[in-house]
Amino acid sequence: MKDKTLSSIKWIFDIVLIIMLSFMYYLNKPIKSPKVIYIPKGSINKIITHLNEKNFNVSKLDSLLLRVIGSPQS
Repeated sequence: MKDKTLSSIKWIFDIVLIIMLSFMYYLNKPIKSPKVIYIPKGSINKIITHLNEKNFNVSKLDSLLLRVIGSPQS
């Protein structure tokens, strides 16, 4: 029983570690943009949509990360 619990904890730790490393890799990818980026006022979804229209490479993950970090300011 103890081995099974220890194995489960190790498996969960490995999965969490992989997810954290994936986020770190995603956040460290360089992006090319002009020096000034216009961020419109409004919801996070509106900001992501605006950046998509301006051909910036953003995804749903960016929206989620903005919600976790807090509200962006223009």
